[in-house]
Amino acid sequence: MPKKTLLKDFSCDMKPVYIDWEKQDITIIEKNGYMTKVRDEYSEGEGLIPDREIHFFDEKPHVYQFLSSFPAVRKGDRLSVFDEDETMSLVITENATVGWLPSDIIE
Repeated sequence: MPKKTLLKDFSCDMKPVYIDWEKQDITIIEKNGYMTKVRDEYSEGEGLIPDREIHFFDEKPHVYQFLSSFPAVRKGDRLSVFDEDETMSLVITENATVGWLPSDIIE
């Protein structure tokens, strides 16, 4: 994976919600720009996920990623970028934390 550098600090108080791979049914609560707040139907955990990570089949929404995983990082940190678009990037930090960061803070 390519290594990239953070342009500024980022932190978020939200706690991650992990989705069971075999039980990924969700309910959409609210769309907010390019992020959507959803509820995991099995754990009832709520969190945010990029819109592009919500998939529809069986006439229901599903996700295959964790919710609200936004790692705390500092300007100058190096990280690996797995997936990115103009809004959000899926990354792994040097301390092995996986999560989402705004793409505009990554060089």
